[in-house]
Amino acid sequence: MNFKALILFTILGMTCLNINAGVPVMRDYNSASASSAEIMAADSADILNSAPIPLVASTVNWGGFAMGLLLGLVGVILAHIFSSDRTFRKSSWYGFGVLLIVLLLL
Repeated sequence: MNFKALILFTILGMTCLNINAGVPVMRDYNSASASSAEIMAADSADILNSAPIPLVASTVNWGGFAMGLLLGLVGVILAHIFSSDRTFRKSSWYGFGVLLIVLLLL
């Protein structure tokens, strides 16, 4: 293993270990309200209730992101040829960008 890969994996490992203990938990999941959810932040000292927040669909299409990440520019081209979904094509560019960043770091 070369030195750059060791540094990259060390940074990634330290980032993954820095997880906040206050994980958001959805309360009252049997509620009929589908447009908002009450979030409870559990902390070691106290429990905080926040105001209801709207649930938003993800702006990343994970299939397109995976195509760009795993296949590179070929995946982006295939996404543009075979998909008319704008989010899918945009996500393939995001995946390609992440691939370029990882390659530059290595």
